[in-house]
Amino acid sequence: MVEFYKGFKSEAHPMAIMVGVVGALSAFLHSDYNLNLEKDRHELAIKLIAKMPTLAAYAYRTSMGLPVVRPKKNYSYMKNFLYMMFSNPMSDEF
Repeated sequence: MVEFYKGFKSEAHPMAIMVGVVGALSAFLHSDYNLNLEKDRHELAIKLIAKMPTLAAYAYRTSMGLPVVRPKKNYSYMKNFLYMMFSNPMSDEF
């Protein structure tokens, strides 16, 4: 998905980028989900919501002409979001 962001111009609005990316995610639905079942729809909704901070950070950085910063497994949810939004990719600090 990170490669998908490279298709957007750096002056594109972050929300427009988000709309495009979230729409594109539907092309990656796994065939092991049955959308007619409420539990599968619920699980997919949770997975999409969990991806939103990363998608938002990538959209913001793309719109600013900055390289995307991948999340770190050892960071908390909020620290990761702030790290992906505002860090310098050449440094561990932000």
